Amino acid sequence: MRFVYKDLRQKFVDSLRTDLIGPYEEDEELRESPTSSYIMGRLSPEGEDYSFVLDKDDFSENDSEEGLIEDIEIDDTLYISKNKQSSLGLRVFLSQENDLIKVKMKWADYLGREEEGKFSFMRMPKEFKKNINVRSSNISGIHIEKDIYLSWIVHKLDTGYKMVSIYLENRRYKVKDYVAKNIFQAELEVLNNELGFVSENLAYGMKEEEDYFFNKKPIFARGYGCAASWDNIDGNTVKIIKSDFIPEKEINGVDLNLDKYKGYFSMLEFSKPEKKESTFQELEEILGDYALWINRLESHEYMKDEEYLSIGKDKIKRCNENLDRMINGLNIIRGNDKAYQAFTFMNEAMHLS
Repeated sequence: MRFVYKDLRQKFVDSLRTDLIGPYEEDEELRESPTSSYIMGRLSPEGEDYSFVLDKDDFSENDSEEGLIEDIEIDDTLYISKNKQSSLGLRVFLSQENDLIKVKMKWADYLGREEEGKFSFMRMPKEFKKNINVRSSNISGIHIEKDIYLSWIVHKLDTGYKMVSIYLENRRYKVKDYVAKNIFQAELEVLNNELGFVSENLAYGMKEEEDYFFNKKPIFARGYGCAASWDNIDGNTVKIIKSDFIPEKEINGVDLNLDKYKGYFSMLEFSKPEKKESTFQELEEILGDYALWINRLESHEYMKDEEYLSIGKDKIKRCNENLDRMINGLNIIRGNDKAYQAFTFMNEAMHLS
């Protein structure tokens, strides 16, 4: 059943990506403008306001007679949006001696053409590969093709690593054609097959409390105007990082019932006064296991790290405080009939809700 769910989810995401980003076919021909068909994954020149001008031909004489456009002059401009995305980028982390990155860029231009009185847009896929040296920044960028540029900024960190921000930019400011200004289905991929890209935590040398909790799921890149994705993690490095406008992340379901306590913590059962003794027994058992679990924290692998030791001891202290609070609560409902009655009523209310 789980595999069926994953297949359905993947089909839905793929369908959504096709509808919003495109293309439906690799060498497709659209009857309508791609600026109307695809609203994501598209780069426009900086400052492009995407305004459009109303034309008399867009309306019938009946519309005019019915007063639908009586207050609109032909020169009026309706602004859809003033801040279209002109670039996308990836922020990655490398060791100081790691200077070479292979960059793969993909996008599509759409070429308008008229044939037998019918206008259409032909998709022209583009793909370029470039090896760049990231020893220093190149803000002005490298010209790739038709006013499309690749640029990068390098920041050296005190930890012996460096942060590199790599951008794919659309600088087609002078192009007058509305569609030709844009590039569609823009993708950026960076590869480093030798030393690989390192995790953000390793690059910054961070030892904050949260870094330990997320140590098993390191972050290798951040996106500018997009998301970043990667696969095949090898310790603290990955070889390939990609841009993504519709990132996918499956969050595994959580089963709060441990095998030993299957069926425990039933609000319905806890709401029955006649189950008083069995309720106390179940609560005692779970508190006993919680105490054993706290004791095992003392030998956790993180506690061997001197920098984490104070954090770990504070966490264990809080757990013991919670255990004491729960033991006191159990003693209260065991020794006070009104408190126990309130306990059963609370569970009944939560069960009914």
